[in-house]
Amino acid sequence: NNTALALREVYGDFYIPGFHVHPENVVGSCEEIERMKGLGVKLIGELVPYFDNWVNYATPEMDEILDTAEACGMVVSAHPSSDEDMDELVCRHPNLTIVGAHPGEYGEFERNMERMKLSENYYLDLSGYGLFRHGMLRHAIDLFGADRFLFGSDYPTCNPAMYIGGVVNDPLITDTEIEKIMSLNAKRLLGL
Repeated sequence: NNTALALREVYGDFYIPGFHVHPENVVGSCEEIERMKGLGVKLIGELVPYFDNWVNYATPEMDEILDTAEACGMVVSAHPSSDEDMDELVCRHPNLTIVGAHPGEYGEFERNMERMKLSENYYLDLSGYGLFRHGMLRHAIDLFGADRFLFGSDYPTCNPAMYIGGVVNDPLITDTEIEKIMSLNAKRLLGL
């Protein structure tokens, strides 16, 4: 977390730090949320449970951490776990702003659309994979409007040009929708 803050000092407004929390350290995680709030940081994650040796978001430990995140006005970027766990996460924290990572291939994409119905505070970033299916983004915007989708690159794992092109060069997406997805939605959620 301190490295993310140091990068903000180097890159200024070009870089928006995110920070991590962990269910094995509830007290420390809640203190870190308070500290980051005081430093003007509003983004937790992208949390990737399997990378940090935990499994589920829907646990009493994460509930306490996420309740603190909600009280502090944080945005939580959540890498997908199981469908059941992600659904439970959204249902247990309907007032927390959650950005689910990666629209996924057709079946996963449809599950994300169902999950978006569970809470108006569940958003989807467009990184990872899925945008290469023509018409998927248009379908999602038709269901929920462009305000619930955010550009994401998943860099350095993925080539950002693919996701930029998947939004900016899609003839089915309007200029107004592109502007929301590429910048305005993130600015609104992060208070920029």
